[in-house]
Amino acid sequence: MSVGGQVSWAEYLFSSAGRIGRRSFLVGALGLLALGLAIRSLTPSGLGWTGWILNLPLLFCAACLVAKRLHDVGRTGWWGGVILLSVMILWGRPQGLGAFVSVLVLTWAGVELLLLPGQPDFNRYGPRGVQPQGA
Repeated sequence: MSVGGQVSWAEYLFSSAGRIGRRSFLVGALGLLALGLAIRSLTPSGLGWTGWILNLPLLFCAACLVAKRLHDVGRTGWWGGVILLSVMILWGRPQGLGAFVSVLVLTWAGVELLLLPGQPDFNRYGPRGVQPQGA
């Protein structure tokens, strides 16, 4: 629940409801990326089953953050599935048309989520983006 423009860390990372701004999204995305890279470097086979199992909670948190940021720009959070699928394709060994399409999707997502401001007022997803407590 948002109180004074702030949410708990649990709601920030584990709920797709509401909206977050560009800065909050970037902080969360970079943190999850760093954790994902650390897991990848610690698992012997890189993307073996152990790596995927350890990355599932990060993927869930990423889905929640992407959905909230999409809500902030007035889009449905379901577009996050396309974005995260593109990340997963490029996380492995990207080749061919799938890699090309994924790069296009992530270029669009980068512009949409990192460069464009959110909607200025209340939209159908709630009030303007909030910050995690203590951030």
